Amino acid sequence: MKSVLVFFGTLSVTAIAGGVLWWSKIFTNVELGLVSAFLLLGFSQVATQIRTQRERNEIPKQTETEILSAQILELKQNATVWDDRYNELETRLETVAHARNDQLIAEMQMVETLVKQLAERVAVSSIHPANPVKPEAPEAVEKDETILTPEDQTARDAQLLKTIRASLDENRVDLYLQPIVTLPQRKTRYYEALSRLRDATGKVIMPDAYMKIAEPAGMMPMIDNILLFRCVHVMRKMVERNREVGVFCNVSTLTLLDSEFFPQFIDYMKHNQDLAGSLIFEFGQATIGASGPLEFESLKALADLGFTFSMDKVERLDVDFQVLADMNFRYFKVPANMFLSDLDRAGSPILAEDFPELLNRSGITLIVEKIEDERSVVNLLDYDIKFGQGYHFSEPRPVRGDILLDALPEVGAA
Repeated sequence: MKSVLVFFGTLSVTAIAGGVLWWSKIFTNVELGLVSAFLLLGFSQVATQIRTQRERNEIPKQTETEILSAQILELKQNATVWDDRYNELETRLETVAHARNDQLIAEMQMVETLVKQLAERVAVSSIHPANPVKPEAPEAVEKDETILTPEDQTARDAQLLKTIRASLDENRVDLYLQPIVTLPQRKTRYYEALSRLRDATGKVIMPDAYMKIAEPAGMMPMIDNILLFRCVHVMRKMVERNREVGVFCNVSTLTLLDSEFFPQFIDYMKHNQDLAGSLIFEFGQATIGASGPLEFESLKALADLGFTFSMDKVERLDVDFQVLADMNFRYFKVPANMFLSDLDRAGSPILAEDFPELLNRSGITLIVEKIEDERSVVNLLDYDIKFGQGYHFSEPRPVRGDILLDALPEVGAA
């Protein structure tokens, strides 16, 4: 009823105002109509606001008790939600903690096995050297200080063996990374992991020096497997920055054959299976060529976990690449000198310009390694080589902590 009265009141006021304006002859008929319409619209809005305000005033207000009860109910609901989220977070943290604990246990078991094997093999090698040196009769010439006698060489080898053992016992095995770059962009895409030993004074012992002593003494598997631990730890940090990173890590034949160690090796890699897309195991061509059923079963166990392989130390190119691909080999490294000049003598079934495509058809990527100068790079570009590695791009760099790791170049897309 009030709304009706307001409406007719507004209409009456508008009519009176319009009549006064018409009587005063200030506006024409058209202008008078427009002014009247605006007046009617304005009065209608005022009436609407008055009606709305009156309706609001007629709504009963909530008491303070009711408002407080609603707020308490809302707090209880929020508390339930946050409690559920806390329980979910706690469950996730427990899951992560258990997984990390299992990983640490697996790693400790592997380290324990390594130390045990190291002690046993070094003890045996010290009693029964693998390659004993037979002393020769002294020659009737003046002794040259730069030429070692057999006795001096034996003493030096024994000292180096002692140094190698101490380096392993005292964890002085360092990880070095050498970039593998895209061509022609020269952006880092992968790294190859290399091991270096340090003596008590911090002097670096290069592989050429220690391998000829460590291998006969049965220490190379220890060095290779410690290198694997370093690779896994570094990979964990590197993938936090870039999921596209990849690292090639060498594995020795003795590791594949070791019935005591290899099951723990597989168990360790199961706990690191999330790195299968980033960690590539590398084997020499001679290693695979001399492999038997046991080695191939070991390779299959790694492939079943999703890990891929690379072949290096290549001497022959007459290879059935489809067989390699079926074994989960995805990379094949060829020295630059061989690819550019000795392809025929290495047994390649096709010309150099067709060789990369031959591998691609089997799902294998060609990497040309040991590139030492710019001329080789220019020549390789003529053959559409996608990846290169060598001292010309970068020498291996040590990774002993987060600072040096952060200094490594960012990994770019291929």
